[in-house]
Amino acid sequence: LVDVIADEVTVKSVELIGQHRGDLAGFLANDPRGKALPGFLDRLTGHLEEEGRTLVAEMDSMARHVEHLKQIVTTQQGHARMFGVIETLRPQTLLDEALQLAGGSLERHGIAVERAISSGAPVNADRHRVLQILVNLLRNAKQAVTEHNPPNRKVRVALADSGPGRVAISVTDNGVGIAPENLSRIFQHGFTTKKSGHGFGLHTSILAAREMKGDLLVRSDGVGHGATFTLELPTAPLA
Repeated sequence: LVDVIADEVTVKSVELIGQHRGDLAGFLANDPRGKALPGFLDRLTGHLEEEGRTLVAEMDSMARHVEHLKQIVTTQQGHARMFGVIETLRPQTLLDEALQLAGGSLERHGIAVERAISSGAPVNADRHRVLQILVNLLRNAKQAVTEHNPPNRKVRVALADSGPGRVAISVTDNGVGIAPENLSRIFQHGFTTKKSGHGFGLHTSILAAREMKGDLLVRSDGVGHGATFTLELPTAPLA
């Protein structure tokens, strides 16, 4: 609406200048409409400059999102080719890839991501299954945070050693939390606390973790206190 009004006033301004072309100096000095014209043109120039900066910023943002989508497609294609293959992998790379896949949704919902990396030990794992688990955990964390809607929306991802021959990747949110009576059932097939959930994601994830000789754990201090899900994976043997 502002742009439409500005366009209309601009047209009228040009018409006024045309009508007083023979005595433009007198029109600008003596006519109330002429006296107001320089101020209007100055404000219009500022408006157009601001609009131009906004358009440039939007184009830059769109270009970044297109590049991000290209990277996601490339990553997903690579994962599809590697399905079912146990490899020696760096868990930090897996965590970075999972955040690349799910990070856009966290950003759109105003959720800050904190990182805590304290292990560089490689693991033996199926890249596709690990990413499937981590993306599912990140999406669950996003839903938990948006449902609880705390003042400071955040998800913390951490990578650390969790004992001899084990590495842990954890996803902690400050979302709705989990009631104590649900902690023992959270990984059961078909169990869900979501209105539109089907209860397959966490069940499939824990099965995949255990097939890789790892595990999937959960901790929560109760409703309203967030939750932490931890994927444990076996470290790769030393060469």
